[in-house]
Amino acid sequence: MRHLLILTFLAPLPLAAQTPTEREPLGRAAYQALVRVEQEPSYVTIPYLMFGLPQEQTRDGLSPLLYEASIAPPFFLFAGKKPWLVAITPKVVLRQFATGSEPVRPPSFMPRVTLYYWGAPFVARTHADSLVYAFVRVGHHSNGQEEPFYDSTGAVNVRDGDFFTNYLELGVSKRFFGRGPTIGTQHLSVEWHPAGFMAFAQRPIYGRYRARAGTRLQWPGSAFGELDGAMIETQYIAGPLAPGRRNPRSRVTLSLTAYSEISHLGDFSPFVSYYTGQDYYNIRFGRQISVLRLGLMSGR
Repeated sequence: MRHLLILTFLAPLPLAAQTPTEREPLGRAAYQALVRVEQEPSYVTIPYLMFGLPQEQTRDGLSPLLYEASIAPPFFLFAGKKPWLVAITPKVVLRQFATGSEPVRPPSFMPRVTLYYWGAPFVARTHADSLVYAFVRVGHHSNGQEEPFYDSTGAVNVRDGDFFTNYLELGVSKRFFGRGPTIGTQHLSVEWHPAGFMAFAQRPIYGRYRARAGTRLQWPGSAFGELDGAMIETQYIAGPLAPGRRNPRSRVTLSLTAYSEISHLGDFSPFVSYYTGQDYYNIRFGRQISVLRLGLMSGR
């Protein structure tokens, strides 16, 4: 896996004896390697092994989820030795339910462009375990539909109602080395969804401000048996929500993921993940879910 090769390069830097060469500021290559490692992985759940998601109403009755997939391959732009890097990510999240020839429900289109920056006023770093960088992200989330947001009964039109929002996210990340072989990254960010850049009908019930905090941990060489890494992220949603969703439980989300790298699976790593909070699937944001996912991820 590519990130293990990167970690092999990065890990010895803070542990070796200090020499004049090692006191020189780390260059763009070190930051570029770290940013690439920290990109969101793509994944697919194993059929029928995503538990807790409500069944979907179809013309054949209630149907269970067959699988969920997230496709998020990053593409990078940079210029010489300048202290910045741009990642372009055409992300799509898809849920396929176990129905005959029922059309696929609208996916979540979630493309984004992220600028990573580590120049002034950040202090030049000489150790990989203290690398710090900021990021600015412009993102979009929609379901590609154009029908009214509410159906004839006054309920949210989850089948083909128009949902879209655009947002700006600002954040900072820091690399660290823990005790033993533990390597990780912590990140904090705030996200703003301007009211004028989302569907009019969803403005009164869609939280426009979000604060996120997360940690990603890695144990090179499988120091914890078959566990190679873990990701933990929590989010608080502020701003207007539906009347029944203004309590703290509805505003907080939590995501926990653990994965293991097995060489004979090639680019894929088996993972188990638990998520609880607001549904992240486009116009379904009005409901609360708690799901356990088992599947394969790539890009870690």
